[in-house]
This record gives sequence, C-alpha cells and structure tokens, in this order.
Amino acid sequence: MIGRKRIILIDFDHTLFNVYEYLKDENKGIVTPKKFPGYLYKDALEFITYLKIYGDSYIFSEGDVGFQKFKIEQTGIAGIFKNNLKIYGSYAKMSNAKNEFWGKDVILIDDNPNAIFEAKKIGWKVIRVKRGKNRKEANKILPDYTVNNLRSIIKMNLLAKL
Repeated sequence: MIGRKRIILIDFDHTLFNVYEYLKDENKGIVTPKKFPGYLYKDALEFITYLKIYGDSYIFSEGDVGFQKFKIEQTGIAGIFKNNLKIYGSYAKMSNAKNEFWGKDVILIDDNPNAIFEAKKIGWKVIRVKRGKNRKEANKILPDYTVNNLRSIIKMNLLAKL
C-alpha cells in the first residue's frame, strides 16, 4: 500500500549488480570506473525508481565494506539512495539488520536463500530474485514471491501487494 511507512532493503550483488559481467571484465583487465554503470542489470534503474514510492529504500549488501561502497558509488546509484547504504562485513548482514530494523515493517529483495530464510524467520516480507550465483539454489523457506528479474516485480506490482 502506498503511503505506509516501511523499509525496503534491496541486495546489491546479483540483484542490482551483475557480478558475473564485472568478474569477466576484471579477469580481462578491462574494468574502469566508466564501465561500472554498465554492470547494473538492465532493469535496475527502472526498479529503483519504482521502489522509491513504497517506502524508505536501502541498498543492503555484505562483503568488504570499502569495496562494496566503491562499486555502489561507481555505478552512480548511491546518490539515488541518499546514502541509505547498509553494508556489512561478510555473513553479518542479516544479524545486524535484524537488530537495526527490529519491529519495523520490512521488505527484503534478495537472491540469496540464506538471507531469505533469516528474513522470513524474523517476520519480514521477502521477494526472491532468482538470478546470479544463487539462481538455481532451492529455497530453505518460501519467500512471499519469487521472480526471475526486477522488471517482474514492477509488472506484477508486488510491492503494492506486500
């Protein structure tokens, strides 16, 4: 429902950012700052525009904090999120977010079945995007919705249904 105050956490790697294309170019030694916007999936910017009307949106990522922040900034989307960047050290994103967003209405959009499992355990709503390295991995718990890309979330207007 539009107007309801909620938190929308969207994963970066494999959800907004095509890590495979980035790594392919990195292995060839052709990664440059100018190329970073091209590593966003084709539906990423359209989706970011869509999600902004449904709540406070955050990029929700884990890994080397400095490198993740660098990638996000180089793609040009950090400013769109008004620096709502939640980047946690490896394997810490769900435990840290659980404490930070406790008791709030949260929607997680992620590709990782482990993150989805943890999110559902604490009562969050979840949309799984089946792409990237986890696309073939089975769910450990059913998300509210499963899609193959972000454009499907827009077409089905899933954020309005959660």
